[in-house]
Order: sequence, then structure tokens, then C-alpha cells
Amino acid sequence: MKLIGGLPKNDKKKDNYGYDSGGECVALIVNRFHFPSNINNLFWYSLDIGRIHIVYYSTEHDSRRRSTQYRCIEEDLRSVSRIRTS
Repeated sequence: MKLIGGLPKNDKKKDNYGYDSGGECVALIVNRFHFPSNINNLFWYSLDIGRIHIVYYSTEHDSRRRSTQYRCIEEDLRSVSRIRTS
């Protein structure tokens, strides 16, 4: 490979795959949108629109049983009024 302007070749493999986004996804969201206030502010929350209960969750955080996100969503769904949403 030819060197351009005397710069050495960049041999680092660019890897776009993996589990950690490095936080860049959240930075854009935090600065652009406003979210309902709760313990987790932006990552997972729920709201009611009429008779519909909507749950938003994070694909960037642990959602396995016993994780904070899982427990919060489980508690939230347990507290939904089944009469109101039926």
C-alpha cells in the first residue's frame, strides 16, 4: 500500500460489532429528548395513554432476571390497573 503524505498505514481492523457502544448512543438521546422523571430517568419507564399502558425498556442494559431493569419492569407491570386497561 502506498503511503499518502508520508503517513504510516493504519493496520487497525475496524470492528463495528460487539456489546458495548461506548456510550455514544445514549449521549445523543440524552441531549435530544426529554423523558419522564423516575429513578432511571431515561433508560426504562412507562406511561399511560388513555387505557393503554406503555413500557419502554433499554436494549443497552442488562434485562436478565434479577437485574434492576427486569425488576423495575416486573414491578411496574404488577401495578397496572387491569380494570383500567381492559
